[in-house]
Amino acid sequence: MTSDVDAAKLDRFAADLTAGGIVTRVLEAWAGGPVRAERVAGVAEASAQTRALLRADTGTPLGFRRVRLLSGDRLLSEADNWFVPSRLPSTMRDMLEGSDTPFGIVITPLSPRRETLTCERFAGDSILLVRALVLAGDGTPLALVEERYRRVILD
Repeated sequence: MTSDVDAAKLDRFAADLTAGGIVTRVLEAWAGGPVRAERVAGVAEASAQTRALLRADTGTPLGFRRVRLLSGDRLLSEADNWFVPSRLPSTMRDMLEGSDTPFGIVITPLSPRRETLTCERFAGDSILLVRALVLAGDGTPLALVEERYRRVILD
């Protein structure tokens, strides 16, 4: 970690991110305003480990969404999200496909919670890498996310 990053502040931010709630709300609080998802073209095949965590066999179609989360013109994070579309109502699938609404906000009616799998710290512009499993309120796996958080969130 570089000396220009306040370690205590980074600890608080990491604790907020890994507390299990909706990360978009955490980012809004830290950024002081609304957060939007900007979709980035791309496809990434799900690994066997991703499918196992999602309890989705090879016959279960998975969705993939790569986004940049921004507050105003500030890039806060970049995220890859593998999700199980069949576990979401059609209205949510349509919102994910056709809007800039972050995944966590779209699935709020499902009472989601997150289980952090890893939280790694880095120096430079990217300060944290978080991998988490997103579960519905009943424990059904909905998504696996890999998020890279930018230093600007601490400024």
